[in-house]
Amino acid sequence: DSTRLRNWLGRGRVASLHGDPHLTTMDGVNYDFQGAGEYVALRTSTGTEIQVRLGPVETSYIPGAAPYHELATCVSVTSAVAATVGDHRVTYQPGLDTVPSPNGMELRVDGQLVTLGASGLDLGNGGRISKTAAPGGLQVDFPDDTVLLVTPGFWESQQKWYLNISIATHPAMFLEGSSSDSQVPGGLVAALAPDSWLPVMPDGTSLGSMPDSLAERYIDLYQKFGNTWRVTDESSLFDYAPGLSTANFVIGDWPPQEGTCAVFTKPLPPTIPVQVAEEACQGVKDDAQRENCVFDVMTTGDTVFAETYLASQAVLAALVDPVAEEVQATGLII
Repeated sequence: DSTRLRNWLGRGRVASLHGDPHLTTMDGVNYDFQGAGEYVALRTSTGTEIQVRLGPVETSYIPGAAPYHELATCVSVTSAVAATVGDHRVTYQPGLDTVPSPNGMELRVDGQLVTLGASGLDLGNGGRISKTAAPGGLQVDFPDDTVLLVTPGFWESQQKWYLNISIATHPAMFLEGSSSDSQVPGGLVAALAPDSWLPVMPDGTSLGSMPDSLAERYIDLYQKFGNTWRVTDESSLFDYAPGLSTANFVIGDWPPQEGTCAVFTKPLPPTIPVQVAEEACQGVKDDAQRENCVFDVMTTGDTVFAETYLASQAVLAALVDPVAEEVQATGLII
């Protein structure tokens, strides 16, 4: 099982957080998670950890229900990512403050600002950061063969950066017991726990089957599951301006179950008709991702989200397709 290439190439082995975050777990389940703050996206049994920062999006209405759990809430976007890469700490975020830097996304290694050249940056022991074909895009290779792809987009009307994230890793990385500490492998985009509608929680327990009522699903998703995967000041991998911490990025009651989604002062563009959104997203090949793209374009009123979906798709294809083509050419069984 550890050498069978279909485990690496199959859809269920690439997790993602795209748009206003539509999550795909390591076993291919699609669900929406609209928290506000910093969370563990994925932790492997080898000690690799990837964290994400989610921030709220202002809308004049609560968008439609998500297909998986049927919850209709206010939405968020992924604004920053941080990770352990071997002995190093890597962050990619729009500055150190709560207000995005006008200079755009900033890459830091062990807290030091880095300008990435064409040849990339070797972090040792198989760890590496390199550019992708997408503007501002990064590929981070980890010593345990996990690969992180980050594709940024700039939302002009809100003057903010957002990220589409894909993570490819091997299923063996989620076996119980970490080689580095006693932390349970998991996170927001880990595979679902056995007989559960959500991934495992950090203490190794699960929430079981999906509740019948929407109110109980909301409590399960955001108050029980989501809050347990929040990053603390002690566990955070992010960089902060002096005097700031993870608490400055948390909105504990986001997303609200009802009411308005207004948290900013910049007005959103008008909602885009579904036909226009579908045309903008028609090049997205995966059915679920294309539906997510349409939802995001309509909700935000900006077709730039479709451009980021297409850029993310191209970056992932560049990673996976050459391997698949080589396997097919050699006739290997996958």
